[in-house]
Amino acid sequence: MGDGTIRHWLPLTRLDLPLLRTSNTVSVPASLIPYVRSGLIAEFGSAIDVLEVVLAADEIEPDRWRTGLAQLDRSRELLLRVGVAARPDDVDLDLELTTPPSARLFLDALRAVSDIEVQRLASAATDQVHLPLRQIPVLRNFLVDAEQRLRKMAKNMQPLLDASEKRTPRSVRPGDEFHSQ
Repeated sequence: MGDGTIRHWLPLTRLDLPLLRTSNTVSVPASLIPYVRSGLIAEFGSAIDVLEVVLAADEIEPDRWRTGLAQLDRSRELLLRVGVAARPDDVDLDLELTTPPSARLFLDALRAVSDIEVQRLASAATDQVHLPLRQIPVLRNFLVDAEQRLRKMAKNMQPLLDASEKRTPRSVRPGDEFHSQ
């Protein structure tokens, strides 16, 4: 800031984002679409990995097959709404999460991409490299709000896949953030 104060990169006050319109509709700001997309693509890829292992086995395990398909279907459904590729016309998106598993998948995707972005910044800081914060503070605040508001819907819902079966989302590249400022 111009007044000589140092601003912490993660704001202490939450931003007033219009997060929910109904109890299960999340309003995703256009600036966060690339992050949501990255997390959902990782969830989709994880489902493909599970199905690939199931199909490569001598005998297919029906429970693992159903689990992989459920993860694939939920992540595909959300990706269809968000879009699989960055577009300059990405706009704020009202994303209806119709089931607890969809809400859980959305939260898992947000957490994973948020964690990878914070890790990217921390690694750079350790190497004494200054990286721009981009949308990370907004993403962290959005995640906190989403977790609080979707907690009841996804309360007892366990993730379909174990953490060891999940892919790590890619860090969002600056070119993917058409609406970053």
